[in-house]
Amino acid sequence: MIKAPIIIVTLIFLQSLFLQSQVVEPLYNYGSEEYTASRELFDLGLLRSSEIKLMQMIKDYPYSAAFDKALLLQAEIDLYSGNYSIALSKIDEFIRTRSNSPLVPHSYLKQAYIQFERKNYEQAEFSFAEARRSSEVNFLLRNDSTYKQIAHQALYWQAISLVNQGKQLDALPLFETLVNKYSFGEFADDAQYAIATIKEINRDYPEAILSYRELQSKFLYRNTY
Repeated sequence: MIKAPIIIVTLIFLQSLFLQSQVVEPLYNYGSEEYTASRELFDLGLLRSSEIKLMQMIKDYPYSAAFDKALLLQAEIDLYSGNYSIALSKIDEFIRTRSNSPLVPHSYLKQAYIQFERKNYEQAEFSFAEARRSSEVNFLLRNDSTYKQIAHQALYWQAISLVNQGKQLDALPLFETLVNKYSFGEFADDAQYAIATIKEINRDYPEAILSYRELQSKFLYRNTY
């Protein structure tokens, strides 16, 4: 006679948990559809319409799973509108205020590309370095191979930023690290070619020849040479 009330109470408790999950779980996804709609408008080139929808989404759903993406899309809208300083400012603010976001490495990389395209190579060098550092930390935390790809790209363009500052010898160890640690990436053969070229420019001809041979043997099916 004691078990029946316990069973009833248990069923009521489980039912309440089920109902609560039905109520709470969709709340977590609120704003995702609005973000997707805004992204689609952006992809169509309707920047102003995308921005208006995005601002409303950020206001209405500050705890949405898509909130971080929305903030970065705002910066992207500014970038494509030609407001480079505002875009960089928004990305910088995102990095400072959303430091635990999994999108921080992406943000550093985007920031670095903007700086590089605007020929601010010293700033780009710093941002690429931060993108790589942040990616390596996030890979250890989340075990997502996307972060390795970001680290690979960031390391290559950090080295290129140094080259564009006339610091070829400072760039050399970065290219060597890329070839040794991230040989799977799309820029590995370019890095090997850069190593050989830097050695040739600095008249280290025996090492340059070896580096060119390594390029031919390691990257036989690439188009670098």
